[in-house]
Amino acid sequence: QPSEAALAFQTLMADYIRDFPNGAIRMVQVDTDDILGSLTRELDEAPDTSEFDEKVHKGELPRALAAELHHREYATVVASLARNGPTFAAPSSESGRTAVREAAPGIVILDVTAASTLAILPTAIRTSLMGFFGGIQTTLAQRADAHEAALAAARDSGLTIVQPRAGQPAGISSTPDSELAARRQLADELENVLRATEEISHTAGIGIPELQDSDWRRPGFDALGLAVATRSPLWADDAPLGQVALAAGVSSISTADVIEEAASIGAISTDERSVAIAALISHGYVRFPFESSSWDMALQMEGVPQGLLRAARFASPDAVTDRVEWLFKLADTRWQNAHELRDIVGVMAEWVEEIAGTEEQTSTTIHKICRLLLGRNWLSSSTLPWCLMGLHNDRLRVDAVSSMLHEIFRAYEHLAAETEPRLAAGFIFELVSQLEAADASRVRSAILRDRFE
Repeated sequence: QPSEAALAFQTLMADYIRDFPNGAIRMVQVDTDDILGSLTRELDEAPDTSEFDEKVHKGELPRALAAELHHREYATVVASLARNGPTFAAPSSESGRTAVREAAPGIVILDVTAASTLAILPTAIRTSLMGFFGGIQTTLAQRADAHEAALAAARDSGLTIVQPRAGQPAGISSTPDSELAARRQLADELENVLRATEEISHTAGIGIPELQDSDWRRPGFDALGLAVATRSPLWADDAPLGQVALAAGVSSISTADVIEEAASIGAISTDERSVAIAALISHGYVRFPFESSSWDMALQMEGVPQGLLRAARFASPDAVTDRVEWLFKLADTRWQNAHELRDIVGVMAEWVEEIAGTEEQTSTTIHKICRLLLGRNWLSSSTLPWCLMGLHNDRLRVDAVSSMLHEIFRAYEHLAAETEPRLAAGFIFELVSQLEAADASRVRSAILRDRFE
């Protein structure tokens, strides 16, 4: 028997559907024997936004545009990308630090992307960074949007209907309880950060001709509009949004800029600086220069799934040897998780290919990485296949799989010279015994012919 509250809700829904047949909520008939088929027939096919989404994901377009396109709260989009990254916040620069110094006595305008960053930092460090300025302002619309996002996160059951797309039928996706809890915590913390700022009623729009005339439903550009109207610096951790601000004649600063400037004058300690940077790295923030103190600390932190890999995949081309060694440290701590091992090896190869000047340099470096992999004490017949899976990567232009198989053959040659060919062959045959048939066959054939092809 439904409760009184449930009956009242059913009546409310029935009245809404009767009065607003074309409203946001509509009734559909579902065949319980074919639920997904029913949904596919009832729901409109979703437009293909993959190219647009990829540009947002790569930090080529402001996140505010994603909130508009997908009709989601700006805070929800920002938090989702923070969880699923990478996060392309502008790295610290001399111009950014200069802007921080000049802004410190006065007011800065906080965008939700920077508020999301502050939300993942330890409270003491967050308080010090926010206290660095004379005042921080946000808009009423930003606050309302963040509150809606927090309520939506609290209501999220973890089950989502996925609209038909590109000829594919409708589906249902599920989110683990642990991820739902993390999203709720981030949404709550983000709202707390915004509450700690001065709330401004801003109704003057964006103030940029190219953006002013559009009918924006979400406040993704509200902070930018307030910064333009007041000629105050914009604090944002969305590199494309910062570029728009600079083009509009407004200073743009990132949290990385604030961290570096605060540490330089003792507003936060050297250890706090390392902790802050490590926290961002573990959450998938990219383009941080390599410093062993912070990158090694990030290995010990509980960030977001894949956060460390994202930070490594989109890392700057500095300290190449140190970065590769760091990735091996990551592999040494995660090799028992086969999927993580696969992804770590894949990221190594992708990053090396991106920063290498030529295909020959890429191939040479990947050969070195393969030799190092073969020398790990955890490398065995059960872990080698996952390393090869990481190299069977459609995004790579070079043949990284052949590089690994060639290095396995070279390992055989070395062992054969040190011991006996028969013993060396037996060891290598066992090592490749769980590889895909084609890969294992190439190694065995090379040993039998004494020549790798």
